[in-house]
Amino acid sequence: MHGASSSTTRPNATSNDGAVRRGQGKARNRGRRAPAPTARGGLGSKPFDTGPGARLRYRFDQTIARGTTGVIAWLGLATIAIIVVAATVAMTIGRFATSREQDASWIESVWQTMLRIVDAGTFAGDNPWPVRILGFVVTIAGIFIAGSLIGLIASAVDRKVEDLAKGRGQVIESGHTLVLGWNGQAYTLVDELAVANQNQKRPAIVFLVTDERSDVDSAIAERVADTRGTRIIVRSGDRTNIDDLRRVGIETARSVIVLRDDDGDAGVVKCLLAAHAAMGDSSQPFVAEIGDRDVSAAVRDLIGGVVTVNPDVAIAEVTAQACRQSGLSYVFTELLGFDGDEIYCRAIPGTTGRTYAYVQQSMERSAVIGRQRADGTLELNPAPSTVFEDGDSVVAITADDDTLVLAPATDTVDLASDELVVPRDREPLRILVMGWSEIGETVLRELDDFVAPGTQIDVVVDPEVAPAPDAGEFEHRNATVTVRAIPRSSVLVPGDVAEVGYDQLIVLGYRDHLDRDDADSRTLLTLLALRKAFGDRPRVVGQILDPASVGLARTTGVDDLVVSDNLGVLMIAQLSENPVLESVFAELFDASGAFVSLAPAADYADGSASFNDIVRAACRLGQTAIGYRQAATGEVVLNPAKSARVSFAPDDQIVVICGRA
Repeated sequence: MHGASSSTTRPNATSNDGAVRRGQGKARNRGRRAPAPTARGGLGSKPFDTGPGARLRYRFDQTIARGTTGVIAWLGLATIAIIVVAATVAMTIGRFATSREQDASWIESVWQTMLRIVDAGTFAGDNPWPVRILGFVVTIAGIFIAGSLIGLIASAVDRKVEDLAKGRGQVIESGHTLVLGWNGQAYTLVDELAVANQNQKRPAIVFLVTDERSDVDSAIAERVADTRGTRIIVRSGDRTNIDDLRRVGIETARSVIVLRDDDGDAGVVKCLLAAHAAMGDSSQPFVAEIGDRDVSAAVRDLIGGVVTVNPDVAIAEVTAQACRQSGLSYVFTELLGFDGDEIYCRAIPGTTGRTYAYVQQSMERSAVIGRQRADGTLELNPAPSTVFEDGDSVVAITADDDTLVLAPATDTVDLASDELVVPRDREPLRILVMGWSEIGETVLRELDDFVAPGTQIDVVVDPEVAPAPDAGEFEHRNATVTVRAIPRSSVLVPGDVAEVGYDQLIVLGYRDHLDRDDADSRTLLTLLALRKAFGDRPRVVGQILDPASVGLARTTGVDDLVVSDNLGVLMIAQLSENPVLESVFAELFDASGAFVSLAPAADYADGSASFNDIVRAACRLGQTAIGYRQAATGEVVLNPAKSARVSFAPDDQIVVICGRA
């Protein structure tokens, strides 16, 4: 045990020798005083100077750091000091040459000194030598100051131009439309608002975007051919920043539109909260694009004065209605667009005590479609005998609100209840849906509201492009849904599918799984394949994403086209101009309320008739006639003049609003 202990001790002593020596070194230094820490926190470094001179330099630096204004102020003080000192010295050592024959006052010396600062050649005539030297010194100081001022001014101008180029300037406008955010639908929005603003004085659309202003300006100039006198103003900034919102005139805007940007619904909600904080006492109408139904409902409940638009729901509703009848998508596009007549809601003198049938026939240039009661309740296609009460407004399709004029009707229709026709029962259908996207479920749900019980809907999805949905997830009241995953079905129609006798064919674009061009390319190929497999019947409804593809799609023989990228933004534009239309659109798109339909012209007229005759005939059927569709060209004419005579071909149709029985 002792040997082991001895052998263990020796190596430790050897290995710790360096440590022992270091410890001895520490012991030797224990008597020395460690250097005191300085203001910088290091050892042995020079302490900070905090004397009066340092404080003066610090305040000077702070003034300079504030920008150009501070520098110019210091240069101005330096210039005044030089002038005062030089003028005093000039009075002491002699007068400037140019002032010898003038009043040799101190004020004159100040003036002559200032001249030498601003004009380098002035001192050339100075005499004697002391005055020359003084003039030379003053001139050199002037050159330095002038050069500094020129540089500062040029720098400030460059910064201002750069800020303006980046879109950081303030907007001083009133009555403008403010658009917060940017996406691919903004071009259509600009085009529609430009049409709506044609009767306005110096109209303007102001965008607040996160991108560079020059990029957005170039994109709008490239995509929007004619702004029709509407000024497009773009500013860059943060749409959730209150100061940026006030910088673009949110308090003086006529209406505010919030688009879905890269930050999605969350960004829209933050923007709405910031906008309401920035508005103060203003109460402009807000229209917000929101994709999620739950978020949309929460915004409407919690943030007052906001109208929300879900583009996917609008697309699904129009697609479902277009499946019922050929031409309905064109009718809705006409109703939603500003290029033509729009829907207005306004109280009209002389309507109180008049029936709905009388008011319909008494407006030569307006197609009356309903009334809004004084309490805000909307009634589309009310009974012909419905009487307008005090405070009620007329809902009509017209060119402008000043064309809503009541004139005496020549006669009235028979309002006997036994002459009103009960709508015919619908028949069950067999429908084929090819393609899929996130809005597919909404399309099926909306379609289920319109079809008769017993309808069969077959969904065919190309699994190489998108996963097939589970048919068990769909709960429908009237239709039965089956789903099949068939490879290459996005470009070819399987033989067993082509053998089925379908009443309607629907092609949905793969918008969530392909980019816009690829999705439209697949849709066009599918439309061609359907026509090859089924011929001219049944009817085909196609969904196109890019409006530029419409011309190509029509060459495929499609009956109806739903241009997805347009519908939502058309509705946003309409609601920004007239938020009251929210309830009108909700009623027209909802299968449980009034709905738009196309009926054979032969049911209303025999050959040629005035449109007022069509209105009366529709009134007897409990319907509201708003236009007609020519089968030969597919053209839809809304709100023709009541006195206009139209010759109807056998396949022409009347556009009517019906009430759900």
